Amino acid sequence: MREISGLTYLPDGTLWAINDSGNEPVLYQLNPHNGQILAAQPLPVPNVDWEDLQTDPNGNFWIGDVGNNQSKRRKLVFYRYHRATGQLDSTVFSYPDQTEFPPATQVARAFDCEAFVWANDTLHLFTKSRFAGNHFTKHYLIPAQPGVQTPVLRDSFYLPKRAVTGAALSPDGKTLVLIAYFVKKRWFRVPYTRATAYFFSNFPNQRYFSGQMTKKRLPKFAVARQFESVAAGPNGKWRLANEGILWQKPRLWTIRGKY
Repeated sequence: MREISGLTYLPDGTLWAINDSGNEPVLYQLNPHNGQILAAQPLPVPNVDWEDLQTDPNGNFWIGDVGNNQSKRRKLVFYRYHRATGQLDSTVFSYPDQTEFPPATQVARAFDCEAFVWANDTLHLFTKSRFAGNHFTKHYLIPAQPGVQTPVLRDSFYLPKRAVTGAALSPDGKTLVLIAYFVKKRWFRVPYTRATAYFFSNFPNQRYFSGQMTKKRLPKFAVARQFESVAAGPNGKWRLANEGILWQKPRLWTIRGKY
């Protein structure tokens, strides 16, 4: 798995992951201690741009086929899959405030998404804007029900020079973490990155950006390491994964959080 874009725990404690676009539409169970693949579950749906993975209390996987780098996709999809029963359905949507596909300017191409969470029968989306001049992430709500749904824009938050690539909720629903980073190049060729975990707590009624925010800088490296996914792990710790890039291997990481 060189492009881990989503990471989550099922209620039974097993750790699962997905790959990004260009890879097979497969759910992978990982050993949480060494990252080895324990099981692989192919799904009969396309992987246009799988970007995040969540679960709900009923044991459903929610797969976000919501990647939209150039903001030109007209139909975005969440797949809901229950491994025990084999039930598979989808939630289809488009952004109500998007009128051009793609928008004429890069700054206006703010309809990419690589991060979402499930809470109270609702999918909470956090958009990614990687273009200079617009580093806001927008918070949309979609009913976690199959069929065609219309998102509602709830809020936005400014993250200086950061693009959101992963999200997770603590098991008690009281802490949201967003993973955000940027990648640039030194001397026109050597990539480097800065990545941060943003923790939101003490928020009212899932209005995450109205709560208290703290942040934690993720490990720095001479060559970029792309942190793309995060999950609430056991014992008050968060599990992260980075994609493989150049000679780097994808790895699982553990950081201490606020829950």
